[in-house]
Amino acid sequence: MRGMAAQRIDVCANEAHFQESSDPRAGAARSQYNDIMSRLEKAGQARPTGRLYHICFGEGTALQVFDVWDSQANFDKFGETLMPILGEVGVNAGQPMIEPVQNTVGQ
Repeated sequence: MRGMAAQRIDVCANEAHFQESSDPRAGAARSQYNDIMSRLEKAGQARPTGRLYHICFGEGTALQVFDVWDSQANFDKFGETLMPILGEVGVNAGQPMIEPVQNTVGQ
């Protein structure tokens, strides 16, 4: 492309996928997610170091979160803030599925 400089960015990225399992009687997964995000913002972790992408998807009480991190160390550090918040809100996220990212395609 004329007039644009190409830049290569090498990232050793990992993805972490949580499937939030909350009490199905509560029907409050969306409000729990919003509460978690609010608490993370108050803790200064709404945009944590090393998180490249954050996606929340699903409906009702079956919300899932998909994050891409630049390193396992940054993900682990974020977990020190996230996990107590999940407990306070009553979300049992279980164990995250962590896999290396092989490729990303963007616009």
